[in-house]
Amino acid sequence: MKLTLFFALLISSVILAQQAPAPVVPQRRVLVQPPAQGAKSLSDNYQINLRLTNKDEAPVDVSVVAASNQFSVSFGEQNLSFSGYLSVDEDGTLFVSYSLGWEAQIAGGNNNNAVRYQSSSAGGSVRLKPGEEIQILQVGSRVARLSILKLEATKAK
Repeated sequence: MKLTLFFALLISSVILAQQAPAPVVPQRRVLVQPPAQGAKSLSDNYQINLRLTNKDEAPVDVSVVAASNQFSVSFGEQNLSFSGYLSVDEDGTLFVSYSLGWEAQIAGGNNNNAVRYQSSSAGGSVRLKPGEEIQILQVGSRVARLSILKLEATKAK
């Protein structure tokens, strides 16, 4: 009787041990830093547009309006952060220094049920005219394009 009970417990333990573990979802980090104190005011509003495309996915559009030389945006559901500095030359040419960060979900190595995130980032600076679009990044089939529009400032009534 004791031997039968021992084998019943042993078999149930083996069966439980063979079941796949629950997926492990790590906590993601925020990749963007807020603008620093002391941002300088610009004389106009500017709409900063970022378009991310990947050949097999719908494009992701990010847009932020700023009237200071610093901008920052972070979207948790897109695992995306975008920040930078904007300045305007006397001839109206825009100079943008930017930082772009994202996290991509990847398979979990030996355990196919595990979920991991891999962080990537890029940064640089470009000059462009208002309304122009420029490609700032390409990684495989992923492309990031930047454009900036000058908006008319509205006067308080």
